[in-house]
Amino acid sequence: MIKNNDLHEEIALLEEAQKKETDAYKKAMLKASILQIKLLHNQRTNLVSIMEKLGAEKVKPKDTPVDAKPLETKGK
Repeated sequence: MIKNNDLHEEIALLEEAQKKETDAYKKAMLKASILQIKLLHNQRTNLVSIMEKLGAEKVKPKDTPVDAKPLETKGK
């Protein structure tokens, strides 16, 4: 699970890229991506609130080691 701080850092990077972009289409695509991420984050926040209200157990985020390798995909 991605942590809130990491999510906000990624959103900030996307917003910076959008400000620097000159092509209107690419700028619009970046804005749409930013809005989708923010919406998903909002949904997750609402879900956590509902879980707390119902007394459900939440999953704790795991710290990943700095030298962790990404998952390999088979076939390509």
